[in-house]
Amino acid sequence: MEFDVRLDLVSDEETGGNGTLSTLLHGVEADLVVVFEPTNLDVHNGHRGCLTTELDIQGKSVHMGSDLTGVSAIKRAADVIKSLEQLEGSMLKEASKDGAFNLDLPLYFQTQDHS
Repeated sequence: MEFDVRLDLVSDEETGGNGTLSTLLHGVEADLVVVFEPTNLDVHNGHRGCLTTELDIQGKSVHMGSDLTGVSAIKRAADVIKSLEQLEGSMLKEASKDGAFNLDLPLYFQTQDHS
């Protein structure tokens, strides 16, 4: 049995797959795909996945003398981050049951300046 072997090194694989999309749009086909990930050379059918989202956290500004009537967007954001970190912990715990996906990868937060 003969197979064509191709090496497809792409960018943006973690947050959108645009490199892989470009490969497909250029008509490249394959009988199978090998993804080079740190799996100790074990073969696995699946991937960890990725979630990218944007949050808009609202607050209510007030004079510092009447702080109790305001709503701090920063405090709300801190609560959201804490919840996401707890979710990350439970997801990593679940992933650790499969040795191929037992990678201690951190959760990164990117902020945008909307000024």
